[in-house]
Amino acid sequence: MFVSSSDFVNAEGINANSVMTFYGQEKVEFNAKLCIMNMAVHGLNAKIKSGDEANSFYHDAHNLEGSCDYVMANPPFNVDKVKAESTQNAGRLPFGLPGVNQKKEVSNANYLWISYFYAYLNDSGRAGFVMAASATDSGNKDREIRKQLIQTGHVDCLMSVANNFFYKVSLPCSLWFFDKGKKEELKDKVLFIDSRNYYTVVDRTLNEWSEWQMKNLNAIVWLYRGEKGKYAKLLQDYWTQIINDCKELDTEFESVSVLLKGYGEKLKPLRVQILDIIKNAEDINQLLPLNDLLKKYTTELNASLKALCEYGDGLEKGEAKEFAKSIDETASTWDRFKKSVSASIEEVVSQIKACRTVIKEAKWLTEKFGDGTYTDVLGLCKVATIDEIEEKNWSLTPGAYVGVARVEEDDENFEERMTEIHKELLTLQAEANQLMDIISANFEELGI
Repeated sequence: MFVSSSDFVNAEGINANSVMTFYGQEKVEFNAKLCIMNMAVHGLNAKIKSGDEANSFYHDAHNLEGSCDYVMANPPFNVDKVKAESTQNAGRLPFGLPGVNQKKEVSNANYLWISYFYAYLNDSGRAGFVMAASATDSGNKDREIRKQLIQTGHVDCLMSVANNFFYKVSLPCSLWFFDKGKKEELKDKVLFIDSRNYYTVVDRTLNEWSEWQMKNLNAIVWLYRGEKGKYAKLLQDYWTQIINDCKELDTEFESVSVLLKGYGEKLKPLRVQILDIIKNAEDINQLLPLNDLLKKYTTELNASLKALCEYGDGLEKGEAKEFAKSIDETASTWDRFKKSVSASIEEVVSQIKACRTVIKEAKWLTEKFGDGTYTDVLGLCKVATIDEIEEKNWSLTPGAYVGVARVEEDDENFEERMTEIHKELLTLQAEANQLMDIISANFEELGI
C-alpha cells in the first residue's frame, strides 16, 4: 500500500521520498520487517514500529493523533475480545467506545478502526480504508458513533465492493473515505457508489477493477467534487488510447491479409470503415461505433481462418506444403504453417478484444455523464444529504441510496462469460487428468 502510494505520487511528477514520510505500526514483527525491507528497496522514508507497542488497540505508537495528511489502511475485520479499559486509555476515540460486553471487552473492533483513522487526520486530512460491508449498517453503539461521524460533515464517499476482491476472502467489503477539507457546499452531502456489478472477472474466485474501470470510478468522484477538468482529460485519454490501438491494429490487419491470402476478402471493407472512423471522428462518441465494427471483424477473421484451414487440410500432403509456401516462403510443412497462422490470428483477436474493452468502458462512462456533469445514476451512484441519511437511520450502505438498476441482457457479456467457462472447464479437465495419472501410477507402485 505504501509503495503503491509512492508510485501514484511519482506518476504525478512529484518525488514521493522528498515530500512524504510513511508511518505504520504492525503487531507481528516479521511482517513489519518485510515492510521495512520493501520500503528500503524502493528508497522510501518509512517509520514502522512493531511488537506489543504497535498493537493499535492499546498504543498510538507514533503519537500521530490529529497529525496526518493522509491515512490509508486495510485492517482486519470483525476483531473481537479487545480489552475495553486498555483501549479507552489509549485514546483516539473522538466518538467514544463501541459496544462493550459483560466481559468488559469490545466484541467487534470495526468502529475502533474507523475512529482511529478519523482521529489521526489533521484539519485538512483525508482517509481511505477498506472495511467489512456490515459496518455500514451495524446497530447499537456503532450506529451512535456513525451518527456522530456523519454529523461532522467529513464523510466524503462510501463505496460497496463486490465479492472475491481478495485472494483468500470471498466476502464483499466497502471503501470508506473521509475528508476534513471538504468544500463547504459538500459538507452536508455524502457520495454513495455501488460498484458491486461493475468489475472484471479474473477467474472463478477472483474479481478486480481494470485500469479503465478504476478511472471511471474516480471520474464519478471528480464530477461530484466539480473537478470537470480531470474528467475532460480522461475523455482525451480514452480518445488517444482508442486511436492508437486502432492504428496498431491496422498494421496487424495488413499482415493478416497476407497470411489469409484470398480468404480474407470480407475483411477489407471492414478495415476501410474502421480507418474512416478514426480519420474523421471529432469526439469520443464518434469512436464508439468501432466496437461493433471490431466485433464483426473478429467474426469474419475467424471465419476466414477456418476456410483457409479447411482448404489446406483437404489437399494432399505435398500440395498442402506448396500451398503453404505460396503464402509464406519459409513454411516447411502445412501443419506448421497452419499452427503459425492460427497463433498469429489468435494474437490479433486478443488485441482486438483489448481495444474493444477500452471502447466499452468509454461508452459506459459517457452514456452516464456525457461531457462532464454529475448526475445520480440508478443502481450506481447517489449524492445524499445528511437529512436523507438520518431518514435511513444513519445507514451508510450505498445500496440503500442508489437503488437497483434494471438488469439488461448483454449478449457480448454472455459470450465472454461462456468463453471463460469453457476455458475454466478445459483447465479443470487437464487437472483431473493429471490427478488420475498420479493416482494410477500410485496404484501400480502398490501392485494393485
